Amino acid sequence: MKSMSSHGLGLRGRLFAAFGAVATITVLASATAFVSYDRLGRSLEVVTGTSLPHVTRASNIAVAAAEVVGQAQALLAASGADDRTRALKALDDARAALNEAVAAQLRALGAEVVRAARQFQADGTCDYAEENQFARGGGGQSANAGAAPPG
Repeated sequence: MKSMSSHGLGLRGRLFAAFGAVATITVLASATAFVSYDRLGRSLEVVTGTSLPHVTRASNIAVAAAEVVGQAQALLAASGADDRTRALKALDDARAALNEAVAAQLRALGAEVVRAARQFQADGTCDYAEENQFARGGGGQSANAGAAPPG
């Protein structure tokens, strides 16, 4: 007669149980990975679709402002009328570039606000605030949700 273990399973049953456990753990690990990668993908979409363009436009504003400061110093250092005329022209060009960079940022922010308002009118939801809460490092629900704004 064949020897049986105390649980009533032979070698074949124990091997099937072991392979079944390994397969189950593999399926669970795969499901967890799919969920994690989906969340990571959504996070990257928020960063590249919302946050990165804001940072780029803010950087353009900073560069344009630095150029205005540099051209203003050149105007102050100009000794002759021709130098002042050239420096003033360069300063006007730098100011125009700064105004355009600020206007681009305002247009982008305005477009996002309009999109969020239209979505709210259409279906009563607004994922813009949730996305930007996540993009600012809040990761979703804030501990201060519902609290009055500071100041």
